[in-house]
Amino acid sequence: MNREFPLPDGTTEGSNNEIVQGPDGNMWITTEQNAIVKMTPDGTATKFEPGGMTQPANSITVGPDGNLWAAEATAVIK
Repeated sequence: MNREFPLPDGTTEGSNNEIVQGPDGNMWITTEQNAIVKMTPDGTATKFEPGGMTQPANSITVGPDGNLWAAEATAVIK
């Protein structure tokens, strides 16, 4: 089944953003803001603003330790 869910208000996804399925079964989306969005299977979207994030993340992945890792221009965030 294909469905489309909105991002939280004021949050936009750009052309350089990525999405990954986390070990928790949720989808994690980088945004044009200094934030990452968690999208649950039922479409509930929650915006997170990780501490220390000074620029929008341009990639996100699940590391071998099971944590999400996001890269911004000058740092990596766990």
